[in-house]
Amino acid sequence: MFTEDQRGVQDAALAADHCNDWKMFYTDYSVGIAIEAETTQRGIHSTCRGEEQTTSVAADTAWTSLTADASQFSFDAKSALTAPSGDPAGIIQGSAQAHLTWIDAQLAKLALHETAMNAKKTAYVSAHGAYVAKHGVCNGNMGEFEGAACAKVDSVCDMCDTYGHCYTSKTAAHGSILSSANGNAGHRKVEWESMNYMICLVDVLVSADESGDRATALDACTAASHNTDDLTIIDPGFSDRLTCDRLPVSEEPCNAQFRTDEYANLFAATSYLCAACTTTCDVMPEPLEILIIEPPPPSTTQAPPPSTTQPVVAR
Repeated sequence: MFTEDQRGVQDAALAADHCNDWKMFYTDYSVGIAIEAETTQRGIHSTCRGEEQTTSVAADTAWTSLTADASQFSFDAKSALTAPSGDPAGIIQGSAQAHLTWIDAQLAKLALHETAMNAKKTAYVSAHGAYVAKHGVCNGNMGEFEGAACAKVDSVCDMCDTYGHCYTSKTAAHGSILSSANGNAGHRKVEWESMNYMICLVDVLVSADESGDRATALDACTAASHNTDDLTIIDPGFSDRLTCDRLPVSEEPCNAQFRTDEYANLFAATSYLCAACTTTCDVMPEPLEILIIEPPPPSTTQAPPPSTTQPVVAR
């Protein structure tokens, strides 16, 4: 039973340490993967916003060119037509011909302007379409980045919650097992001393010593102490609880600090529609106060020594 108690205490302490081992592994592996994914998505989104800005500038340039040409177009000035003095028929043939020439020139000019405007309109529509398409892609990238940020927050939260429950339950189990083992060890020590005392008494009673020597031997039995160190439970103990805090709210989309940290330097950041995380992080349990029952000190009270009167031996 002692061996089983000792092994039980060692296994319980090891189980508590395994919680720390799991937490360190999860931090390096699962949380590390989440952080890497967030970093990757942040880079994709940032790059996309730079490309979006390029398409926006191209669309603005095309629009500026289109509106500039439209505002600069004008018809050529024409001379006023006047009737010759005293001619009741009105405009003479030469003046009418000049007017028709002017009209033809303006129609040709207008046709050229229309061709140029249509070309610039086509260029603007194409540039604007490229901007709209890139804007949609970037918004999708932003959603993926924010999803990765939330996944990182959730990963840390889940880790701390699981670790908190693990450490609390395993250390509590260790305390309970150790208390029971210490109690059993105390009883075994008393039994061991009592057994050695009884063996000593029997040895004295069956000895052929004289009464005086026997009384001295009995006193020695009473005063004798016996080493019980081998019956002491050795508690290897377990490591202290590791720090495990949820991430600050600035790591969560889409509070003001997150928007400042992540988007302030990106193109058109004020127009972004951020999506907040949908999960919440519960408070992590703290380890319970565990009362460890220490083994009682060996009993010093011995059974009363037997009578020193010589036994009557039947003849």
